Amino acid sequence: MSNYLQETIDSLDELWLQQHLNHFDYTRTVVERLGSMEQVIALLKAVLKDAVQLEKVAAASYIHDNGFDKIVLVSSAAVPYKLRLHIWWPESRNRVSENIHNHRWDFSSTILTGYFTFQEFHISNRGIPMFEYRYSSPQGGTHYEMNYVGETELTCDFDALLPAKTLYTLSHEVLHRVINDGNQLTSTFMVQGPTEKEFTRVFSAQPVTDSKQVRVKRFTPHELQRRLNRYIEYLNHSASSE
Repeated sequence: MSNYLQETIDSLDELWLQQHLNHFDYTRTVVERLGSMEQVIALLKAVLKDAVQLEKVAAASYIHDNGFDKIVLVSSAAVPYKLRLHIWWPESRNRVSENIHNHRWDFSSTILTGYFTFQEFHISNRGIPMFEYRYSSPQGGTHYEMNYVGETELTCDFDALLPAKTLYTLSHEVLHRVINDGNQLTSTFMVQGPTEKEFTRVFSAQPVTDSKQVRVKRFTPHELQRRLNRYIEYLNHSASSE
């Protein structure tokens, strides 16, 4: 592992062990430290220069069903956090609206490039009819399950367009979704905290067939290398244009 990657992991482990930081404080502090374009480029270049680390990152990364590349850049065996990069590529030109969901962990995120609509919801008696599912996937697993729970109604509490450089922190309990216009490269740098629950709640406007042991296709090192190089090229071009 490169010195830069090892120093980054060591500093994050040390920060985690500071008992006065709760999960919100920790994830937000890390995003504030590492979430600049310059820091993210340095982190990506360090991964690309280390064949072992590139293979490890590729084995944990894939194209998410919600329309973005989910890339787990750093995870620690000592403490339960992950550094993730999400990339929505502009090829589709189609508006991508996620299913409404929560997470199993608290997190903080910053928008590096592009923008998206961010919405939050709560369960109500006079909302939008939805089908609820329980999503589960073992840590580091290659499969996931989606099991039907029942019908419910959701009401939107928050609806805003979030531009680049927006930083936000979210509890694992908050129901939300991202809507990406698909006409530009949008990316986020995210810090995921420790797991709080064993499953995720997912809400869909249309019924979804129960899925048992659906396989997730991970990137090969070559595929990830190509994607990261393309992304770095885009960031460098964006930085020189400012």
